[in-house]
Amino acid sequence: MPHHDFWSRNVSKKAQREIAATAAAIGVDPRAVNILYNTFFDEDDKLLNWVEDRDVPDADFAFAKAEGLMFDPIRLDHDELIAWVLEARESADVPAISNAFVASLGSGRLDTRSALGSYAHVLRLKRHRFVKDKNSDGCARCGIGKAGNTIDLSARNFRRLKWAGNVEQGDLEYVGTDLHQFAKLAPVSPSDGDIDILRRVLESIRKLPKSAQLSDLNKALTGLFKSTKQERQVVLEILGYAGILKPKGWPSFFDAWVPPSEREEPGHFYKKEWQFPSSGWTGKDGINEDAVSFWFQQIE
Repeated sequence: MPHHDFWSRNVSKKAQREIAATAAAIGVDPRAVNILYNTFFDEDDKLLNWVEDRDVPDADFAFAKAEGLMFDPIRLDHDELIAWVLEARESADVPAISNAFVASLGSGRLDTRSALGSYAHVLRLKRHRFVKDKNSDGCARCGIGKAGNTIDLSARNFRRLKWAGNVEQGDLEYVGTDLHQFAKLAPVSPSDGDIDILRRVLESIRKLPKSAQLSDLNKALTGLFKSTKQERQVVLEILGYAGILKPKGWPSFFDAWVPPSEREEPGHFYKKEWQFPSSGWTGKDGINEDAVSFWFQQIE
């Protein structure tokens, strides 16, 4: 790819502000973040944001790699992937994951916010061998194919930094990437203000009427912390993975690993835009206080 084509992306003031803010938050050279963005996403292209030609110039890839933002891809089969994910889970602990999430409500750090969703997803996952699902070529326990895949760690890291994973939350390749990267970060401690944000988030959910739907849930968080509608939805979905938002009668990752075949599908088209299990939540479900106590000892 010609160098000038690669660097013609994300040149607007808006894109550069976002790149500079991300670089400042995570403490790396803005050029490295710019390279990561240019490889996968162009904020300035209003029709096709996602980059199809992902051939990053060698020198730029080496620079972003040296800054810890881009990586060589890895190839893992089913058993290797499960071992990789569980290794990352065991390297973290609940207080560190929880503190990072709570601190992110004030700081806006989406990469540290993401880790709670990933950790909660695999909280009860156990090491297992591949057992073919009768309805697909994937594993009946986790959905991963026996031969596995080549994992683009750079692409996963981009989603982690830009959206806290968003739709990739729960994908085991993303979970492994997310938690392995989280393990490299210095521990963070939430401020009193961050903890107060969490208290207000939970209290706003508790106050919702039994008739409340997902749109009401998202609106309840408006103004409590700096966020877009999409970012609030991801926060709520993470609370769902953590078992705090638990639809009655639905399985929960907080109680046990939930195989893909057992993950409920909501009936309404709007709810299908939300991830399991928060997609099934209504006001009558309220909050699972046991899960709150497990994850957030800061507010007790």
